[in-house]
Amino acid sequence: MRHLTIGELAKHTQVSKVALRYYERAGLFPSVTRLHSGYRVYSENIVERIQFIKNAKSVGYSLIEIQGLLDLQENKTVKCEKLRDLVLKKQNAIHEKILALQKIEQTLQHFIATCEGQDLINKCTI
Repeated sequence: MRHLTIGELAKHTQVSKVALRYYERAGLFPSVTRLHSGYRVYSENIVERIQFIKNAKSVGYSLIEIQGLLDLQENKTVKCEKLRDLVLKKQNAIHEKILALQKIEQTLQHFIATCEGQDLINKCTI
């Protein structure tokens, strides 16, 4: 199995070295081997884990939530239903955020509609 330096891993996964070190400190992947020179070396199978982390972040999961997903993934006795329930919970949370943002947008649209932009600031309807 080939090992990657942190620079190679960063380039391959398009994740910064700083982020990789942070993920390691946060426990999102096991501590890595260090060469006598002090350089970190990562096994190639870590690439898949980093891609999982990136994908989970891209759909709104926090690093704490991602750690929970990774823990579930490593427990071979857990049924898929558990993961599905977590994804449904996340979907509901995202839906609630969308509704809240839509209310904010409506309020801002109302402010814009009531102001023609011609009055002095102390007379502004906003």
